[in-house]
This record gives sequence, structure tokens and C-alpha cells, in this order.
Amino acid sequence: MTKGKRKRYRTTIISTIILICMLVMVGALSACTRQSNNNSIDDGIKEEVASNQEENKEGQDKDSDIKLEEATQVKEDPIKEDNPESELNEVPQGSDGEKAFDYTVDSSGLSNKGLSWSFKRNSTHTPVIGYNQGIELDKYDAHYKVDTEEKVIYLTFDEGYENGYTATILDILLENDVQAAFFVTKPYIESSTDLSIRMKEEGHIVANHSVTHSSFPELSNDQIKEELEQTAQAFYDATGYNMDLFFRTPSGNFSERVLNEVRNQGYSSIFWSLAYVDWDVNKQPGAEYVYNHIMENYHPGGIFLLHAVSQSNTEALDRVLKALKQEGYRFGSLYELE
Repeated sequence: MTKGKRKRYRTTIISTIILICMLVMVGALSACTRQSNNNSIDDGIKEEVASNQEENKEGQDKDSDIKLEEATQVKEDPIKEDNPESELNEVPQGSDGEKAFDYTVDSSGLSNKGLSWSFKRNSTHTPVIGYNQGIELDKYDAHYKVDTEEKVIYLTFDEGYENGYTATILDILLENDVQAAFFVTKPYIESSTDLSIRMKEEGHIVANHSVTHSSFPELSNDQIKEELEQTAQAFYDATGYNMDLFFRTPSGNFSERVLNEVRNQGYSSIFWSLAYVDWDVNKQPGAEYVYNHIMENYHPGGIFLLHAVSQSNTEALDRVLKALKQEGYRFGSLYELE
């Protein structure tokens, strides 16, 4: 090979090598570019996925919060228009609605020590002190007075049996435009149905005084329930009226368990802040004693207990009502009690 050919041959090889190198470099550069683009695309996808996951998480959190809120909300039962007992459970006029009590409290842990209601009188026309024996009466919807400075009296009569005076008492109340509460037993309802009806028709409260007039601390929970239910049912059957949900325990005998069981049946227990020995028909104190005793001991928010079997109460009643009105007092409804 001549010197000139060898020179051209070397030049061709070098050019080829250079071309190959250039092609290799271009290929490598292209690959890098594609990888970079792919990385950018992957990063974009990752960001979109992360964003979607975050949105989904927020949505799930909101759904969880809503479900938790719905689960923890106390839902009110709808009023059942077709409830056949709706009329029997209707809140009487004058009531401020159902009180917020848990009517399912178990009595097993409560004291059943038998107690007798009493109070300390005063002659200063200020509220008396009731001996509640350390029991929180409000806890059991039990009352013996109303804490108020208003001149208001709550007049109540106990009716264990009829002794011939109730009609006259109702006449006097009507003439003086005074309404009272009558606590009646089942035997009274059955023997004096006309008077029981008249009480309701003239706007008085007619409430529960039991069937047998027994000492309630000596009764079982089931027996207490029966005493209350049977008296209320007898009143409805005889008069067509619902019994007002107030209860006066016979002879003022009670215990914490009794108060709880009475409340569990939906009743308010009503004690008193004025009373005297008027129930013994053979030892009547006389009309003058009744008048003087009441006028010496009346007080704002007082719950007065009178027995309708008393001749003395009947003879003094008109004078007492007029005198108390003259002192500026009105006669309120037990539905005002809180």
C-alpha cells in the first residue's frame, strides 16, 4: 500500500471512530433525557396520588366525625299520635311539663328505715323547718313547702273515708273561688264516686292516698306499685278522669326507698308544713281552735294538711279562707311545685 493510501485509510478509520463516539454520546444523552422526563412524570403521578389520598383521608375523617356526632346525639322519640294511652298521660293544665327525673333508679341500695314526717312550727309567719332526716327531698320530687316570699298557700285535704262533710267543704271552696287538692283512697273513690267526680268538675286536684292506707315502708316495691296503680285505675274506672300524679303517704310514714319507688311510678310525694290533730272524729279540737291555729301558723309557700272527716275544719273553713285572703294570700295549685 502506498503512503498516500495508508494516510487516507487512517483518516477514514478515525472519522468512523469519531462518528461512532458521537452516536454513542447522542444515544446516552437521549437516554438521560428520557429518564429525566420519566422521573418528572413519576413525581407528578406520586404527587397526584398523594393529593388524592389526603383528600380521601380528609373526607373519611369528616365522615367519621359526622357518624360519631350522630352516634353520640340523644335522639328524641317521635310523638306517637296513635298511642292509645296518650290521653291518660296528658299533662294537666297548670303543669310546667314533665320533670327531668330518672324513673328507673334501683332502690336496693337505699335505706328503708321507717320515718314519720314532722316539722318545727313558728309563729312568725315564716317558712317552717321540715325534718327530712337527711334525705334530699328534691331528689325524689318530694315537697312539704315552696321556697318563696310570695303569699301563696297550697290547701290539701286527706280523704280516707267519707264522714258527711266533703259536700259542704266543696260548697265553701266554690263560694270562695278556692281550689284545693284531695288525696283519696280506693275505698273512698268506690263509696263516694259522685263526690270524686264533683272534685274534678270543680277544678280540684284529686290525688293518690293508696288502697289500704298501710305504712309504706312495710310494703315491698311490688306492693307499693299495686297500691298506686289500683287506686289510680279505680278512680279512672269510677269517674272517667285521670288521677293527678301526686301522692301522700299514709300517716306520713316514709323511707328513702319509699320516696324512690313512689317517684319511679311517676308521682310527686307531698308532705306538709301545717297540720294538727284533726283526724280523730271523737276528739275534735273545735272551730275556734282550727281558726286560731291556722292564723297563727300560716306562712308563704305553705302546704296545709286538713282532714275532710273533721267537723271542726268544716265549721272553720269559710272564716279561714276569707281571713287568709284578707292577709293577701292566694291559693295555688300543686302543679306549681318545683
